[in-house]
Amino acid sequence: MLLVAVVVTAAGLWWQQADEATGSDEPAQEVSEDVHDHGSHGHADAGHDHRHHGHGAHAHEHGSPDGAEDHDSGELTLSDEAVNSLGLNSEQLHEVSFRDFRRCVVVPGQVTGRPGRTQVHVATPMTGTITHVHVTHGEAVTPGTLLFRIRLTHEDLLQLQTEFLQTIGALDVEAREVRRLESLDRDQAISGLTLLEREYQRDRLAAVRNAQEESLRMHGLSSRQIEGIIQNRRLVSELDVVAPQPDAHPEDEEFSAGAAAAMPARPDASQPILILDTLNVKKGQQVAAGTTLAVLQDYSELLIEGRLLESQIRTARQELEKGGKVDVVFDRPHGRRHVVAGLKLQRVDNLVDRTSRSVGTYIRLPNSLRSDRQRGEARYVDWTAMPGERVQIRLPYGKPLRKQIVLPVEAVTQSGSRYVVFREHDGHFDRVPVRLRHRDAHLVVVDRDGALSRGNLIAASGVHRLSLALQYKAAPDGSIHGHSHPHPH
Repeated sequence: MLLVAVVVTAAGLWWQQADEATGSDEPAQEVSEDVHDHGSHGHADAGHDHRHHGHGAHAHEHGSPDGAEDHDSGELTLSDEAVNSLGLNSEQLHEVSFRDFRRCVVVPGQVTGRPGRTQVHVATPMTGTITHVHVTHGEAVTPGTLLFRIRLTHEDLLQLQTEFLQTIGALDVEAREVRRLESLDRDQAISGLTLLEREYQRDRLAAVRNAQEESLRMHGLSSRQIEGIIQNRRLVSELDVVAPQPDAHPEDEEFSAGAAAAMPARPDASQPILILDTLNVKKGQQVAAGTTLAVLQDYSELLIEGRLLESQIRTARQELEKGGKVDVVFDRPHGRRHVVAGLKLQRVDNLVDRTSRSVGTYIRLPNSLRSDRQRGEARYVDWTAMPGERVQIRLPYGKPLRKQIVLPVEAVTQSGSRYVVFREHDGHFDRVPVRLRHRDAHLVVVDRDGALSRGNLIAASGVHRLSLALQYKAAPDGSIHGHSHPHPH
């Protein structure tokens, strides 16, 4: 009967919970943290800073692996070198707590940009010559930052501005004449017809001016630039192209052109950060109206696209209707993983891909800065999430199990016929047998049989090597095999 129980445990099937009487009324806790492992996937509780006590300056008479000294068959004391080798710093000590747990299916996915939002093309509205390029490839800018200066060479635009200036001048003359005629004494002999003719001429010039003003806007001049022509009576010879607001509309904010005086003197922390991804022009280059000068990327919010199997569509749609949340696991180099919890499903596609027979599901991903640095006059930033990254989406299903002990999967190892964890206490690590109720690629649920208590610190890294160190000490000849299995007595 013991052999049957071991086989069932190893297969990761569900066990009947041993002790519901030890439950707690503490509310469930959500997982959202960085997890760094050296093997399988896992989660770890965040927000705790458990310092290692450093009780490990012992002599290693037996030459055991990782500098481990054994006080008895189930306890290890590690030297500082061993702690560093196994990666058992404070970040790798998982604190035991009770929380609700739901079984999950793992859906593959990747990070992508938001169509129509992430990528912003900056184009010139007028023909001209690039006189200055104020940015470099990869630089971070905010809306309103000066990108390019263009000397205008469009003949139609120059002619239109000239005619506009002439109309403004003629309109001023007519306006002054109307005011003079209106101020004349009624006793002076003057025909009312003359005043009417002057008023008519004034109104006609005002209509021409309005038409020419709209034509200038159609050619790409901004309201601010047109007002500058009226006030200064000078033609616009240069165009300042600035970084646009990604979500602004033309009536709310000038998209492509503006005056340099309106640009911020320094980056505004409240403004979106745009990355200059593509630079298409250089100084002295002739550009036609509509030419794309640069492509900016807004990575402040991205999209996660998951690929559901046809059998998983119903589960995803049920969670979507309930407003359910999912956890997303990011793979990092050197076995490091980052878990983002509580992301909401946005939608599920209505089309099955003919090749992969999968269906897309989409999740919005708020992004954050990993680093922000200034190099001279240029600013460079690194985002935490990047388009193209592969992720794993944990899609929950079924009823939740209340007040469970949930551990990262790398915190549990198999020693012979048993599953064990290593509990830290005053610099020592005790081997504690546990019984699994559930296991998947990232998490395990263990029985609440009293072996572990709330607040215990569990090693979440290097547990297999800890188990080998114990076997090394227990071996009669002071040596062990390269794997873990029970030895006959």
